[in-house]
Amino acid sequence: MAIGGAEAEPALSAEEHARLTSLAASRSQPHAMVAREKLVL
Repeated sequence: MAIGGAEAEPALSAEEHARLTSLAASRSQPHAMVAREKLVL
């Protein structure tokens, strides 16, 4: 893998994407969890 190269996006189903988007926008979840969900998206 080249340094600084973009990785392929993971294939997410519509349901998984909706769940991750909801968690990433959450203000009541722990910060580490929200940050991880944003990273996945």
